[in-house]
Amino acid sequence: MSTNPSTSSTITSTSLGDQLKLAWTAHTKKDNNQALRLFQTIVEQDPTHIDASYGYGLTLVAAGQYERAEQVFNRAAELVTTRMGQQADNDEDSRYRMLSRMIAQQLEGLRAKKG
Repeated sequence: MSTNPSTSSTITSTSLGDQLKLAWTAHTKKDNNQALRLFQTIVEQDPTHIDASYGYGLTLVAAGQYERAEQVFNRAAELVTTRMGQQADNDEDSRYRMLSRMIAQQLEGLRAKKG
């Protein structure tokens, strides 16, 4: 397995969890191109991955891709709403409620940018 996060073999040979860590690291380092590529790959592999969708949206905002970010956050909001309705565990339900608020804040910020 390649350890260089910029190679495509890393994407295909690591778990989604490892890919997510690499994506968040790239986002934190403001390496938007790498973060976008990694988050997008995760979302393509698992379209229901809420954490990757949220990170993808944040990175799109950082990259100035506001329309696409709004689409991604709207999809993430749908995923969170669905998951909240399925949870019996209060901790998981609380997590999804928090994510719902965070996504709503991002969407409000994007709408404010539109004017």
